[in-house]
Formats: sequence, C-alpha cells, structure tokens
Amino acid sequence: MIGSNNSSETQIIDNTRLRVFSEGLPGFELDKNAKSIRQFGLENDGKSRQLARYVKETGERYVDQLEVKLIYRNDRFLRGGDHTPFVENGYTAVRITEMNENFDHQHQNLRTEKGIRYGDLQEFMDFEYLRKNTGVNIAVLANLAKAPSSPTEVKVDVKNLSNSTFYIGKHPLMAQ
Repeated sequence: MIGSNNSSETQIIDNTRLRVFSEGLPGFELDKNAKSIRQFGLENDGKSRQLARYVKETGERYVDQLEVKLIYRNDRFLRGGDHTPFVENGYTAVRITEMNENFDHQHQNLRTEKGIRYGDLQEFMDFEYLRKNTGVNIAVLANLAKAPSSPTEVKVDVKNLSNSTFYIGKHPLMAQ
C-alpha cells in the first residue's frame, strides 16, 4: 500500500509523505527481556525502531520531496500489520505504507456501491508517489545489503559509571 496519495475519510491528497510503523517492545520473548529493557531505558532502541529510523534517514537522503514519518506503534489497532508475524517471531520488521490510506481501494472486491468505486484500480494510483515510495524501499535494501553485519557479544562496562560508555565486544570491522 504505497501508491495512493488520498484518504477515503479526510479527502487529504498528499504525495510528499510516507509512514513507517515500528513497535517499541519486541513481541518475541518480551517476558524474558522486559526487565533489562526497562532497566536500561531501551524502550525506543529495539531493532524495529532502529530499522524505522534507518528507513527515514536513508529514504530522505535518496528520494527528493518525500518525508518519512515515524509512527512509534504497531499499525492497525487491535490487529497489527503485515510485519507483525515477523516481529512476533523475533525478526526485525517495520511496516512502510502511504500517508493517507484509502480503505475504499484496499482489500476490496471490485464493485460500485452508492456511487463509490471500490477496489485497487490503476485509476486510483499516483505513479509519481509510487515511484518515490519504491525508491525508499530500494535505497534502504541496497544500503542494508552493503552494510556490515551487526556487532556481536556487545556489553557495557558498568563498574565505574560515568558519562562515558565503553564498548566491549566483537565487531567484524574492528581488529581485536
């Protein structure tokens, strides 16, 4: 759902913004990790939130005239989005979607009722908006593909707490 630029309810037309939904607390093994998340203030530093911020930074760098809006919650109240099963199984995932969704055209059988045309039809597409949103996806995937792997065995030395944090661990780009 990245190619329509108008809302069915508000009639807002805007092809300059894209939304990225990300959950703060991981759906996977939350009970096991909740204490450390709370203790270290990591509610906003989960992998999905990090990925969402990366999508914003990368998308806005490579795609002109498009603002990526970070939405810090799971999409679709009470039911989640397409990314939810991945998050629930421990994968890093976000949902990228158009800014103003039009529910007359999403997940609808083709029909006309009371003068309203339902369905995902070509006439409802904004191909320039689709190009921008596809560009965000391509830029993010290309940059992730060439990025180094995540550091492993990361620890924080807390024996002498100060304003400095020291990284202890193995990183593929750092000589040990």
